[in-house]
Amino acid sequence: MERGTSLQGSTPHPASNALVMLFLVSAAAHYSGAPLALRKRNADEQPRYPCRNRDLIQGTIDNTYYASGTALTLDAVCRLTPLIQEDGVRVIDRVVEVSQSGRALSNNPALMVLALTLAVGNQATRAYAVEMTPCVARTGTHLLTLVDYAVQMRGWGRALRRAVQQWFLAAPAATLAYHAIKYQRRRFWSLRRALHMSHARTDDPQRSAVLYWIAHGWPGISPESHPDPVLRKIWAFERLRSLDSSQASLAAQMITDERLPREAVPTRFLQHAEVWAALLPHMPLGAILRNLATPTRLGVLAPLNDATRLVEKRLTDAGHLRRARIHPFHILVASRTYAAGQSRKTKQTWDPIPAIQQALDEAFAAAFPLVDPANVRILLAVDVFGSMTVPRLHRLAASRHAKLVA
Repeated sequence: MERGTSLQGSTPHPASNALVMLFLVSAAAHYSGAPLALRKRNADEQPRYPCRNRDLIQGTIDNTYYASGTALTLDAVCRLTPLIQEDGVRVIDRVVEVSQSGRALSNNPALMVLALTLAVGNQATRAYAVEMTPCVARTGTHLLTLVDYAVQMRGWGRALRRAVQQWFLAAPAATLAYHAIKYQRRRFWSLRRALHMSHARTDDPQRSAVLYWIAHGWPGISPESHPDPVLRKIWAFERLRSLDSSQASLAAQMITDERLPREAVPTRFLQHAEVWAALLPHMPLGAILRNLATPTRLGVLAPLNDATRLVEKRLTDAGHLRRARIHPFHILVASRTYAAGQSRKTKQTWDPIPAIQQALDEAFAAAFPLVDPANVRILLAVDVFGSMTVPRLHRLAASRHAKLVA
């Protein structure tokens, strides 16, 4: 089947992606001349907006068995465009609600709808989209994904420039420094390029120093730590990059002292057990789910040791699950990956720890009450045809299992 742009953001080639996106927006703008065909009216003849949660929660994931991702995305854009033009503020409020509730498997559908509001909304809608950008694009990866979508839709305009400026200037300087270290690049965009294009400026000396580092880097790194606590994390990141593989102990100490994320650690250090032991105590829950195999293989996680108890406690803590916006399906994927004991991609193996597997099962059950219920009656029909046994999502869970979770 043909692969095309989707609300999940999976695209095969930048040129074809841009052509598809331009076609979607132009077709939607043409089709929006008949908004009554896209709206349902209640008994009082008031418009009821069919901005379906499905578009924001499930997205248009590439291809289904019977429709291409391009066709599904065109349908979604054609329905959303007249709604944005008529009441874009209400659409943005729905985007923010779904994005912050953690109900979606991915934030990409919400980011694409936000980009669409910047592309086809009126002046008031675009101004509100700019204001709400930090609420939806909460990380550097989110921002760069939003920029990627918006540029493909209508190029780099004033609304997008203001939205990117808002992102760089809204967060505390410490948070901005953390994101700049952790999320440096996404596909064809980097934070440095986005900052250059946005021309974001500030009078705050601390934030200005962070922005300068993002834009130009630092000419040299002193062995002595930086006195400013915010800039010290950037110093640690740059210093860590200058170390060689024989200095793993020093790298682990710097990771512990400055709570550096895994993405800040050069690859040459990720095969050292002491580095993973330094990363685990402050690693975000989502990152723990994605990286259980390596610390197990290196012996950092072992039966009955302190690191394993720490991971068990965090996985089964409902508060941590809610704050991290962990969807039950992500836990299912992590559980099946870990239980397999072997990576399909790298062929590396590990011995799953029973206590970790049990904690993943408990986390899977605990995550469901944290998702806001739809409060509607649902017919659950399980397809038992042979194709439903084919590994699909993440090549880990069979389609029928994924349907049960959804």
